[in-house]
Amino acid sequence: MKFVLSTYDMTNNLQLYTREFALSGSGNAPSVADQNAINNMRSSVRFYIEDNFKFRTKILELEKPDKKGKIKGLYINCGTTIGVKNGDLFIVYALDSIGGVETFRQIGRVRARIVMSDEVTFCSFSSGTTDIVAAYNGGATLMAVSAGEAIF
Repeated sequence: MKFVLSTYDMTNNLQLYTREFALSGSGNAPSVADQNAINNMRSSVRFYIEDNFKFRTKILELEKPDKKGKIKGLYINCGTTIGVKNGDLFIVYALDSIGGVETFRQIGRVRARIVMSDEVTFCSFSSGTTDIVAAYNGGATLMAVSAGEAIF
């Protein structure tokens, strides 16, 4: 089976992306094989969305240190407005300059733990705690990019 997924910019009706997917499935009867192929469509569409529509947001601030001086998380500038859910994963990037060209370097990951409002979510560190804290405290420009867990 094949299906084609196209996306459009609704503001100007221009086609943005088109992708053809080939699906396959097996089973002891043609109807079972067809159903298994259709079941594979979900993961294909999810991958397409995650690959083409990453959400980017800024890091608002670090959590206050606990009694032992440890910072366990940070706040990002997104929430219920875009459908952030507890457990969503974000990759944290720091702005770098390479030969005068600005680029982003991955420095860690955070996971949404408490969606606090339409535009604020508390995230705990999944990796890169030291690098994220140092970059933030050093005044680096940081960005959190959805890793696709439950954004869509």
